[in-house]
Amino acid sequence: MNYIDLIYRCIKIKKMLKINDFYGVLSDVRALKSNLVNVCPLKLSLMIRRVNKILGIKSCLNNSLCLFSYIKDDSSSEYVIGVKKDNDGNFESHAWVEIDGNPINEKNNLTKFIEIYRRK
Repeated sequence: MNYIDLIYRCIKIKKMLKINDFYGVLSDVRALKSNLVNVCPLKLSLMIRRVNKILGIKSCLNNSLCLFSYIKDDSSSEYVIGVKKDNDGNFESHAWVEIDGNPINEKNNLTKFIEIYRRK
């Protein structure tokens, strides 16, 4: 895997999110070619988070869309968004990717989130 390609994809998705609505971005992400062969999704997720951190991108939406853009062809992969209220009553949302129903590289307790969106 080439880090340059990964950096380019992370920046491209960030720009997509600024100029398009979510459904348009998701459609564009699904159209991106996945040029990875036999890359462990967990390793890929860690690489994406590392690249986005270096780029100053701290969004779970960006991280998960980038990961999904690479593994979307896996029939067991799904893109998920959930919402919840924190202990102070504030609204929170989170986006993640699952394979076979298992979240990839997630430290959050996702059981507290109410799922509002799921797509293969």
